[in-house]
Amino acid sequence: MKKYIILSYIFLLLLSGGCKKSGESGASDPSNLLFNKSESLIRLYIDSVKNATDSLKLYEIISHFDNKMTNLNYEFPPDTDLMMSEEENDSLIKLYKKWEKVKARQDSIVMKRLPSDSVSIQKLDTIID
Repeated sequence: MKKYIILSYIFLLLLSGGCKKSGESGASDPSNLLFNKSESLIRLYIDSVKNATDSLKLYEIISHFDNKMTNLNYEFPPDTDLMMSEEENDSLIKLYKKWEKVKARQDSIVMKRLPSDSVSIQKLDTIID
């Protein structure tokens, strides 16, 4: 009887080791690193956009964000993002949607608050002529 209990226990241990999802990865996995860096970068820039005081600063933040995300993706091998788990992808999609909402909201707030912080094309044309 003890023999069957021990064999059953060993079988359960082996079976539980194989229950890991194929999308799950360790801390040093490139897809996990890409996810963590992307998440922290998006969160950082969401906070930066919320604190933008004028349209020029907002444009700079948005431009820097695009460049940083592009550079971040080039740091990893191709198709690393395809190895992320479904939960990681969903989290990044939600964060990116939040980034877009905050960016649009801040843009409308800045434009209402400071409508004359840039020169219009017509005024520029009259100055050049």
